[in-house]
Amino acid sequence: MIVLATIEGLRAVEQGTMISQPTWRVKIEKTLSDDASFEGANLIVRISGCPLHTARPLMEHLPAILPTPLYKHQAYLLVGELRRLGVIAQILSEE
Repeated sequence: MIVLATIEGLRAVEQGTMISQPTWRVKIEKTLSDDASFEGANLIVRISGCPLHTARPLMEHLPAILPTPLYKHQAYLLVGELRRLGVIAQILSEE
């Protein structure tokens, strides 16, 4: 494993003072096709770790907010990939 960090960052991790909690949510507005809904649920599971039994009904009852909080990079990745599938989604911050 290779870790790229500053000395201050490593000290913060070592001391337990740098514990970042996921604070981002994704709101899914609508899908442009049934295939997008199906594949969108699979994508949500892969990127967010949300269970499939939660993702499938979520995609069938839109608009909805993904119940799983995400890190910022996860939220951006998920929304970008969903848009490629034909799913309209946006990022919501809980900060």
